[in-house]
Amino acid sequence: MRFIQITFFVALVGIVFACSDQPQHSSITTLTTAAFEEMIQKDVILLDVRTPDEFNEGHLENALAMDYYNDDFEKRLMELPKGKAIYVYCQAGSRSSSASKIIADQGHTQVYNLLGGINAWESSGLPIVSN
Repeated sequence: MRFIQITFFVALVGIVFACSDQPQHSSITTLTTAAFEEMIQKDVILLDVRTPDEFNEGHLENALAMDYYNDDFEKRLMELPKGKAIYVYCQAGSRSSSASKIIADQGHTQVYNLLGGINAWESSGLPIVSN
């Protein structure tokens, strides 16, 4: 009976850890819209990882469009300078979170992700530009 209890406990702990969020990459910081807005006023790379259609509907001023779904996405990321801070956003935060991990894995040490994406940005009443 004791063996079954220990086995059950070990299995339960494994399930809990498998279902929990993995720790965030240490070089990635998730920012609120207010903090993101303040930080992008500096000399940084502002990266929009949405599709071209989404980008053309409206984007942050001075944003570089780089579609997360393109086959050459990771290759294009490797061209970004390592010494500059990179600020990433998408529509709601999912793609930019994944993109931020890729960027950090490529050796960038200053990666910032916009919490809630451009949806949160617009909900905060912050400006966007259209093509």
